[in-house]
Amino acid sequence: MPSFQPIIVDTAPTGHALRLLAMPETLERWLKVLDTLLAKRRYMIQLYKRSYQADEIDKFLLGLNAEIKRMQSLLQDETRCRFVPVMLAEKIVISETEDLLSELNKQGISVQEILVNRLITETNCANCQNKHNRQIQQLQSLPEIFANHQLIKIPLNGKEIRSNETLLSFFDNAFIEDDLAVQQTFIQSDFHQPKTDLQPTEFMIFAGKGGVGKTTLSCTTALNLANEFPAKKILLFSSDPAHSIGDCLAVEMDDKPVRIRENLFAFQIDASAEFDKLKRLYADEIANLLNGLVPDLDLTFDKEVMERLLDLSPSGVDEVMALVRVLEMLKNEHFDVLVLDSAPTGHLLRLLEMPQLLDSWIKAFFSRF
Repeated sequence: MPSFQPIIVDTAPTGHALRLLAMPETLERWLKVLDTLLAKRRYMIQLYKRSYQADEIDKFLLGLNAEIKRMQSLLQDETRCRFVPVMLAEKIVISETEDLLSELNKQGISVQEILVNRLITETNCANCQNKHNRQIQQLQSLPEIFANHQLIKIPLNGKEIRSNETLLSFFDNAFIEDDLAVQQTFIQSDFHQPKTDLQPTEFMIFAGKGGVGKTTLSCTTALNLANEFPAKKILLFSSDPAHSIGDCLAVEMDDKPVRIRENLFAFQIDASAEFDKLKRLYADEIANLLNGLVPDLDLTFDKEVMERLLDLSPSGVDEVMALVRVLEMLKNEHFDVLVLDSAPTGHLLRLLEMPQLLDSWIKAFFSRF
């Protein structure tokens, strides 16, 4: 394979980018499972041959473990790895970027610069001028929020960025200083709200590419449904690990539905925590099952393998478990409508494919018995 230097990675949006960065830890857990599976084999060889020498499998696992350590070291070395968040001068995006930096700090990954993209300069367009003024307000808060980072500001380009010419000139107008031709005047827009025939359905999913406005549209739809249909009990839920509906609604969220209106509730689940609860729930049942198979034999190796396999569920199954809980709430707590703010397109498609993947994983898991 050819050697490249540097390597530039265009990541998925925040929540899934963090999952990508956590991949070395996930691979380490896989190695522990493989090592546990081989532990019985090593023990039997040691028992009957009175000695054990590392073979090709052991050497492979040791080599893979060294590669994982090397990747972790690379991500945490600020002289070799540069993580560059890209954000917009919008309150929701700023809050999400704060969360991102907090998680990166926990993983030991440093950030030096933050790119603030799509800034609008002065314009004769009333609607654009309003957005420009809102951006100015948000920009004024950034030096305090991101005091330890250099903010590089990039004006909105009038051309679609999709050719060598526009890409090569993209940073020509980027700047660091605070001046953005400030004009603190608010202009009344001539735009009028279109009339829509809004009808509630049992399940509404907002989908699309990251950054197109799914969270805003799902929140405003849920609020409008609540106003238009006061007899309907509505639940707004996010399957995106970044969880922005709390920021959009400007309310504190926890692991229980929060009342937004008399008939509207919003819910953000810590999907990983939900799946951890499920694993703890079934850990004792797995132990009892193994004890029941051979009551007088201590299946130490098999117990450990089962525990580690349960910990290595397919990526995204935790979100499915969270979604299952919400669907149960629809039934048990009598919600009439579920409005889902989904993860970006690729991850939504994986979520929709997850039932089949989960079925395969469960069959593989129980094939051990």
